[in-house]
Amino acid sequence: MKNKYLHFVFFLSILVAQPLLAQNWIPFQWHGDSIGTKYFDKLAIVVPVKIDNLPYNFGLQLDLGAVETLFYEKNISEILSTHPDLKQKIDTTSTFWINNSKNPMIKNINLNLGNMDLGLRNIGLYKNFGNSIVIDSTNEKPILIGTLAPDIFKNKILIIDYPNNRLCIQDSIPTTLQKASFSNFEQQNGRIFIHFQIDGQDERLMFDTGSSMFSLITTPRRARKIANRKIVDQLEVNSWGKKLTIYEKTIDKEITFGSNKIVSSKVYYCKNFNFKLLYFMLKIWGITGNANFLNNVVIIDYKNQKFGVN
Repeated sequence: MKNKYLHFVFFLSILVAQPLLAQNWIPFQWHGDSIGTKYFDKLAIVVPVKIDNLPYNFGLQLDLGAVETLFYEKNISEILSTHPDLKQKIDTTSTFWINNSKNPMIKNINLNLGNMDLGLRNIGLYKNFGNSIVIDSTNEKPILIGTLAPDIFKNKILIIDYPNNRLCIQDSIPTTLQKASFSNFEQQNGRIFIHFQIDGQDERLMFDTGSSMFSLITTPRRARKIANRKIVDQLEVNSWGKKLTIYEKTIDKEITFGSNKIVSSKVYYCKNFNFKLLYFMLKIWGITGNANFLNNVVIIDYKNQKFGVN
């Protein structure tokens, strides 16, 4: 996991179960790992999946900062070699781009999230990425094979119940959640952008569940404006196979989201040029993730572009 999982995202409160939703809940697992001398117990959300009725327990990392749901070629190389029917579905005439490389799609994959059948989907195949692993049908723990992105939730409502480690996909907001605190969000290629009040200023941030370990990550200059001078820590991380150094500081300004005060006390920054370019291209102050909403239920209404916290 430590070679793959620094993408970037965020979520909310305690959801009261009701008969309408009970059958649709999809449990997820937190993946933890050490980065440097620190252990992060909530580094990534892994959602259980089944593909083409194969007898394996697979998992995809929930990454709402990504664009395309995809499999990592090295992780599924053994499956492709032992299941030629799956390999034959690779279509090099249908492609997607990631990290400046063109990659093929795997067409007409029957995809199940937990017990929810999503029907036939086209899934990206990220060439030469990931780690070769042994696939074992007796393994009860999900075998991580790729990324679960917002394209799966298009025109749907995604509900993430952080305290109970579960999520569900709905066509409408359940009655029990309609009184949650909702804010509008902007959307681009499935990525969502919400607004925090940071030191009295309205700032646009990308919500990225792939950024589990960071409550806020931004540019060095912006981090300096809201934090004290001292660098508390620095972390060597991997983002899609690229090594990065992330610096940590302690926030000394007030930050809120709607009527909710953000309790996280840390801000992070990276000097890498590509990060600064990403912020510029997306017109964002920075990125926020799961760390700010671990005690909440988050409702992401992709149809009406509403972000709710309960």
